[in-house]
Amino acid sequence: MNIDFSHLDIYKESQIVPYLEGESGIGKTSIIEQYAASKEMDCIIMGVASLDHIEFYGRTVSTDIVAGFNDQKFTVFKKSIPNWVSTILHNDKNNKETLLFIDELNRAEPQNLQSLMNLILKKEFGSDSIKLPESLFIVCAGNPIDDGNYLVESLDKAMLSRNNRQKVHPSIISYLEDNRADFLLQSNEDDMSDPGMDPRRWDMISRLLYSYEKTQKNANNLVSLLSTVSSREVTPKLVNYLKSSKVLFFSKIQKQLAEFLDLHKEKDFKSYLLAQMNDTSHYDELIESIQSQLDRAQPVTFLALAFSP
Repeated sequence: MNIDFSHLDIYKESQIVPYLEGESGIGKTSIIEQYAASKEMDCIIMGVASLDHIEFYGRTVSTDIVAGFNDQKFTVFKKSIPNWVSTILHNDKNNKETLLFIDELNRAEPQNLQSLMNLILKKEFGSDSIKLPESLFIVCAGNPIDDGNYLVESLDKAMLSRNNRQKVHPSIISYLEDNRADFLLQSNEDDMSDPGMDPRRWDMISRLLYSYEKTQKNANNLVSLLSTVSSREVTPKLVNYLKSSKVLFFSKIQKQLAEFLDLHKEKDFKSYLLAQMNDTSHYDELIESIQSQLDRAQPVTFLALAFSP
């Protein structure tokens, strides 16, 4: 299976937790293991559908303490730090990144959901709220959503309720000023595969744009990424807007500039650059590309689910 790892690069840079959706046995775990290996990251696989309580939460240990009136002796019970948490903390101490792959998230037992939510949304774990390092990259996966699946609906509502303040990308602000209807809370109850637009998704789009600019990925990758967090109705409009505002233009100009410098040794540099800055013909191809992606079914889909801390 071919998956563009640059998608994961941008999710990682954006500190967005991606959700990899696909049928069982098509290689989701293999994709993540290959990505982790390519980045020299330690990869921890956590299947939460049949989660072992001790493996996930740690063992219960007792400690005798002396305190209180007449130095009374008490026995205190608490959970030990589970091995997977110890591994993450150890890796961070030794400047090694960890990828935590949470598989079958939409099949998690109800009693584990709160701990999983804190882990995904806050990078915290346990009753003591152990803070996991910023270097931890969490990726989730699950089977296609079934209609009426209570666990999936609860998970999405919990994520919707999370507050996260940060600077919104100027292009998103200006787009919404021109397209106010797209800012209204929308949902598509008839098609669970097509997310409705809400503040959470605009926030994720904003972070994807910031990360795109920082990592300087090509425009086709950004268009594909936008389709994973935006609705089918909004995505083409947003891409057209980004086209007119030149947001997607930098990577093409950068490539053309490198070719020019190589071939012409900087001759007529200024006139060449000015001419290329007025060329937006390549955006027509991008529009066609995103439309074709929206029209055809994909066996594996990236959905940006969660907020970062």
